[in-house]
Amino acid sequence: MSTATDWYEAGCARDCSNQHTKQWGRCAHAPESARPEPTVLIGTVETADDGHGETVMRSVPLSAWNGLITVAKWVSRGRSMAFAPDPDIALRYPDAAARRALGALDDAGVLNRPGAHDG
Repeated sequence: MSTATDWYEAGCARDCSNQHTKQWGRCAHAPESARPEPTVLIGTVETADDGHGETVMRSVPLSAWNGLITVAKWVSRGRSMAFAPDPDIALRYPDAAARRALGALDDAGVLNRPGAHDG
């Protein structure tokens, strides 16, 4: 248990006034492993329950987003260069990065596949 001022002096949020939560961004005693993965927010317009469009923000892991950019750079070189290495982009075709990026976009609901995220 911490004292009444321990949480404040440590730089924690009031959540830690009884016991340190070790929650990243709220507790000074949070380990580095508690740090959330950086994300990119993507805004999409979706049809709301009232039939009108609404802006919805979707979060995608930054590493997946960077993988998607790597794949786009590779593909933009053209079909004839599909299997030619380019050390400035990747040593070989980044198919694992493509799968992870598409999976992350799907998990975030960005791909808008009908029925994919229904209860």
